[in-house]
Amino acid sequence: MKAKKTAVAIVFIVVCLITINASAAEWITCSVSMAGPSGEDTYICLSDTAPSPAFTSKWFIAPADRAKEMTAIALTAMTNNMKVLIKADADPYLDAFYLYDDRDSQQ
Repeated sequence: MKAKKTAVAIVFIVVCLITINASAAEWITCSVSMAGPSGEDTYICLSDTAPSPAFTSKWFIAPADRAKEMTAIALTAMTNNMKVLIKADADPYLDAFYLYDDRDSQQ
């Protein structure tokens, strides 16, 4: 009986942690420093642009079904000195990746 209660408690804790992690994803404005394929994956190196950045020069993986689109966005951001807005639900995999023009807000 004690083993059953322990197993139930462990399952409960794991479910709580998964739920907390899943809801923790947030939108982050980033700069792009590198992007390109390696092996079967496409990698994009990003840095959080917040005053207290959560990460700098961190590699993210673009999902295979959207890798070309995300690479195009990354290269556009690099070429035009623009930022990207990302959401990474399952670190290090990008879930959403948008071009973000913040040049007007800096003037």
